[in-house]
This record gives sequence, C-alpha cells and structure tokens, in this order.
Amino acid sequence: MYRLAHLTVALLTASLLAACGSHSLIAENGMMIEKEKAVDLGLNSKTLWAGWNIGAKKPEGYGKYFSWGETKPKKKYTWANYKLLKSNPDDKDNRVFSKYTNETQNSLIGDSKTDVATAKWGNDWCMPTQAQINELLRDCEWTWTKLNGVNGYAVKGPNGKSIFMPAAGTRFESIDEGEQCFAEGKTLYYWCGELDTSRSFKSKRAYCLIYEEDYGKFYDRNGDRCDGKTVRAVRRQTK
Repeated sequence: MYRLAHLTVALLTASLLAACGSHSLIAENGMMIEKEKAVDLGLNSKTLWAGWNIGAKKPEGYGKYFSWGETKPKKKYTWANYKLLKSNPDDKDNRVFSKYTNETQNSLIGDSKTDVATAKWGNDWCMPTQAQINELLRDCEWTWTKLNGVNGYAVKGPNGKSIFMPAAGTRFESIDEGEQCFAEGKTLYYWCGELDTSRSFKSKRAYCLIYEEDYGKFYDRNGDRCDGKTVRAVRRQTK
C-alpha cells in the first residue's frame, strides 16, 4: 500500500511538472508558481508583479534586505547608519530627514537614487504603491505553503497565475538583543514606495505589506524607514 501511494504521488508530481512546462514551479500544496520575471496576475490595474524579490534569483529566494530609500544592503539596520536621516537618530519624535520630509514629497517611486527596484532593475521597474499592495491583498488568493522547502505564500491572481512571496522576516536593531532577523520563515515584510502621511506619523514611517502569524491576517501598515525589509518590484505602467 505504501509503495502504491508513493508511486501515485510521484506520477502526480511528474504530471504536474509536465503541465507546468519550463515557466512554472510546483509549491508543496500543488499550486503552480510562475518563474518569469514579470507576471500578469490578471489584476484590474494591469500591474505586472515581479516573480522574485530584489536581490534574489528565484521565486523562493529571500533576496536582500534594504532600508527604505536605500539601494544597498547593510550588515546592520539602524537609525545611526540610515542615509536619509539628517539628525537626531535617538529622538524618535524629532528625527530630521534629508529627503521625503512632508506630505507632498512622500513617494520615491521611480527615483533611481532611492527606489531600489529602479536602481537594480532599470527604469521599467519600481517599488509598488500602497494601492498596488492593497489590490494584491484584496483581489488575490493567498495560501501558506512551501516552495523548495521555503515558507511563504502562493499568491494566485484572478487569471489563475500565481507568484510566491517568501516569509523573509525583517532586520532591525533590538535594544535588548542587538541586530537580528525577526520572524524569518514566519512573517512577510515588503516595502512600499510611499510614506505614511497620516497625522499620527507625519511621513516619518513608510508603508509596508505585513503578514503577522500571531494575528493570522494581512494588512498594510508602516515601519521605521531604517529597518531592513525585502522588496518585490512591479513593472512601471505606460500610459
């Protein structure tokens, strides 16, 4: 019976692989994951999402971690070494930034000096807007699974195509424990290219996509700009 079951699984996997062709991978739950650089998920906005993170070479790769507005990864992610901070790194209420400082200067999208997607992949690519992240959350089916042993979510679009977003966690400086990677393998943290302009934060924090396992839900919220998070690019739309 065991051999028969094992043979059945092997045949099913082979069948799926044949159906996928060279443009897809198979997640642990059997979902087919696109491995093209730009993936059309059938979204109303026509947004094409990247098939893998900035700094990665495959869908399940974590890629690199970046502070918001920086284009190079670092060993430590702190306010003291954040390039867009002008002064007062230890005063959370009075930090002064050299760029993106008010509600009319709240987006770095497409700026090759600060948008890591544009800097690394060229002018056709950029970091997503908050609206694009919310559309991905709202209009796609999210399923927790593994791809080649890596935890993350298969994100299935309205047209049936899927991308994989690995749970790479986030990097930040902990006062108690020093530099660490938080919730690697359990939590998604992806930067958005826009700042939070709500009254409570006044553009001092940036929007990001977060899935926290403890709450069991997805939502857009904000994070300290100096934190290291992963980036999933989108193709720039032409009018």
